[in-house]
This record gives sequence, C-alpha cells and structure tokens, in this order.
Amino acid sequence: HLLISGKSGQGKTYFMQCLLLDKSRQGISSIIIDYTEGFLPNQLEPEFVEQLGDRLKQRIVYTQKLPINPFARTIRTIGNLELQESDTDIAERVKSVFAAVYTTLGIQQLNTIYERILVGLERYDSKMDLLRLKELLEEDGSNTALKTLSQIRPLIDRNPFTSEETIDWKELIEKRGDVFVIQLTGYPRDVQLIITEFILWDLWNFSVRHGNKFAPMPVVMDEAQNLDHTEEAPSARILTEGRKFGWSAWFATQFLKSQMSPSELARLQNASQKVYFAQSEEDVSYIANSLVNEVGDRRYWEDKLLNLRKGQCIVHGPQLEANGKLSQPKTVIVDISPLSERN
Repeated sequence: HLLISGKSGQGKTYFMQCLLLDKSRQGISSIIIDYTEGFLPNQLEPEFVEQLGDRLKQRIVYTQKLPINPFARTIRTIGNLELQESDTDIAERVKSVFAAVYTTLGIQQLNTIYERILVGLERYDSKMDLLRLKELLEEDGSNTALKTLSQIRPLIDRNPFTSEETIDWKELIEKRGDVFVIQLTGYPRDVQLIITEFILWDLWNFSVRHGNKFAPMPVVMDEAQNLDHTEEAPSARILTEGRKFGWSAWFATQFLKSQMSPSELARLQNASQKVYFAQSEEDVSYIANSLVNEVGDRRYWEDKLLNLRKGQCIVHGPQLEANGKLSQPKTVIVDISPLSERN
C-alpha cells in the first residue's frame, strides 16, 4: 500500500500520474475512484493524457450509472474461513456506510434503516436496492422512518446504481495497462462518498474471491481523509488484510492527525511506502516522530517537512537493491522526475 500526504498544490496528484503512467507501461492496470474531480481529463497533465491515449478510460457515473448492488452478499473472512454474509451482516454494513457519511442520523434512525433493510432482504433477496429501501421506509410510516428518508433522499433520488449489468473488475484489471477512472463528478459530496464506500465494498468482495497477491491491483483514492477509516470500514480491511488479496491501495490526503483518530492513523501506517510532501504545521510533528528512528532527530525532519519544494518529497519505505531484493525501510528525500523525462 501507498500513503501520500502533503498540503494542497505540492505535487501529490502529479506524482500519482507519474506512477500511474509508469505502471501502465509495465502492463499493470489501475483503478481510480475520483470524487475530487482531480482526474477529469481537463485537470490531468497533457503529457499524461497524451501518452496514455486510449488506455485512459473514464466512466461518468452521473450519466452511465454504476453496475454494482450495495445490498449484494459479500464474502467475510474469519481466520482462514470465507463465509457469505448473512442478512444481518448486510444490513449492518449498509447502515454503517450511512452512519459514516450522514453524521446527523441518530441511533433510532440508523436502527430503522437496519430493520427495513432486513425486511427488504427477506422480501426481495438479491433484488433489494435503494428504491426498495425508499418504499420500505414509506411503508413503515413512522415519524422516525419518514425523517430518515428525508435525510437520505439525495442519494436515493439520484439512484446512481444499476442492476442491469455487473461490473467486471477482473476484466478491468487484466486490461494490461489501462487507467480506469470511476468519475463521480456532478454529485453532492455526501453522495460521492457513499458511492465510494459501496465501490470499495464491491471491490473488496471481488478481491476476496479472485484477488492474487502476485498480480497487484492499484486502487487510487485521493482526499482519503474524507473516507471512513473505522474498524469495520472497507478501508480498514484493505489496510490490514488487503495485501494477501492483491490490493495495492493508494491513499492520498492533505491531512493526517488533524482529521483522523489515533486508531485510524495506526491503520494507515500499514502502508509500507509513505510519501510525504510539504506538510501543514498540524501534521509536521506527527510525521517527524515517525521518521526519527531512521536518520536525524525530530527537529531535523520537522525542518525538512516544512521546507520541501514543490515536487519534492520524503519517501519512507523499502528500496530495491542491486541484488534485486528489497531493503529494510529507508528514508530519503526525492525530486519527482517530470512526466516528459520518464520513459
């Protein structure tokens, strides 16, 4: 996994484009979940767009919808066992996504969502969807149910998912060098985040069944501080268990300590490669403390983090040695090579 952090405008997105282009040239496909509009064609570097050519794919969910089912039965891993989710698991998972994004929903409202999903799964099974959740809340008719529906209507009315087809993640990954952007532009931020969480759950389910640790699946999430990183969220599972299922998750963020809890930060530290661009003052001490076991003291790294130039970063992680093996984690300052010089 890869953790990329730094203030806005310091080169994070440019750096990711460099890596994506390098991977494409090696025949490795990538998936980008773009709810920041940073990967719209007119926001990308011209050299990146030109060199990728028709290997750059964009699916505009606003017009094409997304062929996944948030209520699909995923696979749970417990030790070495793989178990299908029960109705209770599905209802709890969907409820937790709503709770993470719609923070104004109270306990009674979240319990109502949970209970109506259980009714829907018993009634409709695999055909359960957001529109049926709306009908079930209206059928309940209580003040709590109707108030809940009014708060989640922005998502349900837009209904960004379609069951007419099923997205084939395996086909996308095996395209040998495509950069596939799931573009969420046009939606309000809360709807974008809910779609993102459901995409991650669908990808997680795919990876548990079909992932291969010898065939990496880079999945890029910019502005990752806005995602749910709590213990039961998909990002937590990806960070703690994902590598054995072929995940190479790239979490890019402007903020760390100022917007995440200690447990969430600890999970992000599971990323074996960390790339730090110039930092906000709130995060400098936290990051410097994580680097002091290498070279120099805390103040040395604080000074470096505050004074990195645009396009310059501190990389912490294993490095490829002359014998073809990876070293123990090292910390080095790196100047990002321009796209025009990468071949």
